[in-house]
Amino acid sequence: FTLKVYSSYRFTVSGGDDDREDVYEIEALTPPAVLGIAMEATYPDYLAMPPATLEGGGQRVPQGTRLRLKVRANLPLREALLALGSDEPRPMELVAPDLAALDLVAEKNVRYAVRLVGGNGEENDPGADTFLLQVLQDQPPSIRIRTPAAQAEYLAGGAILVGFVAQDDHRVESVTLRYRINEETERVVKAGESGDVVVSDGVIRT
Repeated sequence: FTLKVYSSYRFTVSGGDDDREDVYEIEALTPPAVLGIAMEATYPDYLAMPPATLEGGGQRVPQGTRLRLKVRANLPLREALLALGSDEPRPMELVAPDLAALDLVAEKNVRYAVRLVGGNGEENDPGADTFLLQVLQDQPPSIRIRTPAAQAEYLAGGAILVGFVAQDDHRVESVTLRYRINEETERVVKAGESGDVVVSDGVIRT
């Protein structure tokens, strides 16, 4: 007969005039599973962002972010591997019986799969434990002049208010206004405080 294994069994078999009973045991092996994924992120220095812990396998991080990826399993592991895209799986460090870790640098978008091997050789389904790591490319900042207009007339000896909006996908560290009056030496005005969006004014004296 066929016996489907949903959990561990213990049963006896006897027959005919045989008064003996043979006892058998079937142990159901539970494959390992991913309970959770966390990423300890260290961002590039120029972003001036403090380190952070990101919970979950699918994340979006700036390009160049250093990650320590940690995978928590539901039972002790014999081995853990991580496959980045089509690359060969890389062995992960077992920092605890049920916790594996790997260091990597986020350079491009990549889909990765986690492969777990339990103590008895049972494995998870890497296809089910597949996640997307998205990398945000650093874009150049944009600056929009609000005032003055492209064509305007001002009296000599007066002041011209220059209003602008500087914006970056990560951070505007500083804004510098450079200008020249007639054939004079170039002058520099530093304005604006750091942040994602800087709205500020600079003054030019004619």
